[in-house]
Amino acid sequence: MRPLRSSPLPLVAAAGLVATAGSCGTGSESSPASASADFPMTLTREGGIAGFSDRVLVDKDGRVTAEGATGGSPCTLAESAVRDLTALARPLTGAATTAPAHPDDLVVVLETPHGSARLTDAQLSGPAALVTRLFDDLTKPSGERTLCR
Repeated sequence: MRPLRSSPLPLVAAAGLVATAGSCGTGSESSPASASADFPMTLTREGGIAGFSDRVLVDKDGRVTAEGATGGSPCTLAESAVRDLTALARPLTGAATTAPAHPDDLVVVLETPHGSARLTDAQLSGPAALVTRLFDDLTKPSGERTLCR
């Protein structure tokens, strides 16, 4: 009877499967390099019946600087708000249409280094409600803010 020889092939195949499975992900993770590609983020709000003219700059560390009626002392967003804004901005490509459709049209635009989008009323009351809350929060005195401190 001949002795059985073990082949290294099953071990190599198993190691390959482990390496492949270890590199898999859900797609929701972001590396620091890809997250920083979404910043700086600029939010603008122009027009509407109230005649808004606001510009908010959000840096990758959550630091917020505002100009216009929302201007005032700089503040910092909570990490969860930065993550939510990043998720909102991630799919943006191309350039937003910023021309008002009518004289009282409110134009809200989210812009990143890789694209911009005009946020509709439906988005601003739904998935992009954070943007509306941020603009509202920034009009308050520093001590009364809840989103950006």
